Amino acid sequence: ENAYLTAHSRGEAIQIGKEIEIDLNKYPFLTWRWKVERLCEGGDERYKQTGDSAAGVYVVFPSWKKWNPKAIKYVWSASALPVGFKTKSPYASDTKIIILENKDSPLGKWIEEKVDVRKDYENSWGKKLKKVKLIGIMTDSDNTGEEAVAAYDDFYFEPEKVNP
Repeated sequence: ENAYLTAHSRGEAIQIGKEIEIDLNKYPFLTWRWKVERLCEGGDERYKQTGDSAAGVYVVFPSWKKWNPKAIKYVWSASALPVGFKTKSPYASDTKIIILENKDSPLGKWIEEKVDVRKDYENSWGKKLKKVKLIGIMTDSDNTGEEAVAAYDDFYFEPEKVNP
């Protein structure tokens, strides 16, 4: 039987993270599976008053700033914002949000994601970066006061494929 992590938020933010050290020059791709059972109605990541995501995956980068380091948050949004939409977090100026799934994505079904963290960092800040400091997950409904349920599984970093 496969084990995975489920987060059930009732008007709160549930988060957990793990410090890691990944060389993005060797392993630029992050892959995982997630599913959302329940979206937090009214969530919209662009605004503080509605800034909830049914599921979010954070990639945090090394920084001299202890608070508000650079981060990318990949989200399963409760909004109709289009897949691929990018915005800045209304809470943390150095956190970029990228929508991978939205309210039209199928609920209750595992979906595998694969993101190019190195490329997303370069596109967000215009600089190259070599390392990842932390990955984390967040199921969040504290602003809307709604309920959200999400599950997360099988996180790993992949190398670029080299053609022989």
